[in-house]
Amino acid sequence: MSKARTVLPTYVDAPSVYIGGEWTPSTIVKNVRNSTGVHRIDIEVEKHIASQYKRPGQYIKVQGVERPVLLAIASPPDERNVLSFLVKDTPYHKYLLDLPAESSIDLSIPMGRGFQIQEALNTHNDDQQIKHIVLMACGSGLAPIAAVIESGCLQLSPTNSQEVMDIKKSPDRTITLYIGARTRAHLPFAERYAEWEKKGVKVVPVLSRTEGRYVQEALQAELLEAPENTLALLCGMKGMTDAATELLLAAGVPKSRILLNF
Repeated sequence: MSKARTVLPTYVDAPSVYIGGEWTPSTIVKNVRNSTGVHRIDIEVEKHIASQYKRPGQYIKVQGVERPVLLAIASPPDERNVLSFLVKDTPYHKYLLDLPAESSIDLSIPMGRGFQIQEALNTHNDDQQIKHIVLMACGSGLAPIAAVIESGCLQLSPTNSQEVMDIKKSPDRTITLYIGARTRAHLPFAERYAEWEKKGVKVVPVLSRTEGRYVQEALQAELLEAPENTLALLCGMKGMTDAATELLLAAGVPKSRILLNF
């Protein structure tokens, strides 16, 4: 793995130790624009980092200019040594977005509990098995949701993931992804939607600029059947997740089945 470092003039090295462990030099292998306002960055990591990624929804810290940047992992936890990320194009992320392939950056190990899917399932009886799965994300917040879809934890297709959560297959289960963005050009991972649809995920783009609505409003317009049998995974801006949580609770979805990755 190359350790050559490309440093922007504004980059300031942070301390060599972060709270919880040491930084590990890692190598960017791809940094490309995935959609308007969002980059896809693939980073080659050491084995001990890959092995600590066990559950979709976990994140890593990237050594930043003033403080570490937190990025949710977009690829599934299968011990691959290249992790993918969706990074929003903001001044805060500029130094990272400007780094070309072969640049070296420092990462933490994967952190956080991720989506506690198994735990949510184990809190209910068999007559309350999951029949409906609602996935909600905005912009680069799609990253951990993509990891869920592609990890196999929803048992959409065979997988070699480290941890396959026990969601029993059901012929009448529905899975709907509400993905919010300004316009279609802003939709991240749009090239994957057709494949996700083939796996059984209904993808519903919600476009705030061209349609004038947001994902929580799209959810409100849908009539949830059997809310007690619904599992919801949310990732995005706090305003969206708070509003969606309120709507789901009001509809009758158990609080323990409304999951956030952070």
